[in-house]
Amino acid sequence: YEAFMGFGVLFTTSCTPELLALCTRRNEEETEEALMTLQKRGLADRLSEAGSDVIIYRLHDLAYSFAKANNHFRLSTAQRACQVFLEKHQHDFNVLDAEITNLLGATEAARDGKNDELFVEMMRMLVVGNSYYTARGHGPRSLELLKVSVDVSKNLEKLETAHYLATKLGDVYREFYSETTKALQAYETALELARELHDHHREASLLSLIGITRFSQGEADAGDYLDQAYGLAKSQGDDLALGP
Repeated sequence: YEAFMGFGVLFTTSCTPELLALCTRRNEEETEEALMTLQKRGLADRLSEAGSDVIIYRLHDLAYSFAKANNHFRLSTAQRACQVFLEKHQHDFNVLDAEITNLLGATEAARDGKNDELFVEMMRMLVVGNSYYTARGHGPRSLELLKVSVDVSKNLEKLETAHYLATKLGDVYREFYSETTKALQAYETALELARELHDHHREASLLSLIGITRFSQGEADAGDYLDQAYGLAKSQGDDLALGP
């Protein structure tokens, strides 16, 4: 019963035994046993993708609606469970594939509930560095969250995080949507933040990205930005920024 009702606090009809165990604060092994019982009773299906060892259980729609309507778990419990799950599997993209809808749901709930710290942290883990969305690419839902996360990070004075999020936003607009004007706006925001942080390496990198974007727009000042980037990197002895 507890496993069944645990679905009611989640953001979609399916989940892994691990995430449900985190939500219900139960052992993962006993949680999976409970899920198998739900399957035997015709309330859930046990599913796996070809070539993957990740198992998910999906509650039938009517059963999920009942669990949702009678949910007795707190939203913050699900959000914390999703945060812990993401922290553990941040670079295991096959595992994240199985739970990305729940993770995005928790992130949206944090945004809507003004839990800005959690919202920014979830976005940082999903977007920055060797992250899920770097590997899988963005859709409209995650892109909208990324746009909001830049301003929220700045309001929290998490300037480094805001810088990286703004850079990623520019990359998405330039590389995947070919929207160079929006990419340029994001890169300019990231450049301002790099200067506030006195991070000369990142400043040189953003000047280069702006120059490349201006070149793709056919603008004559593209070379000026690249020259600025070169001059800054050379003055700082930044071989990484000077490299190809």
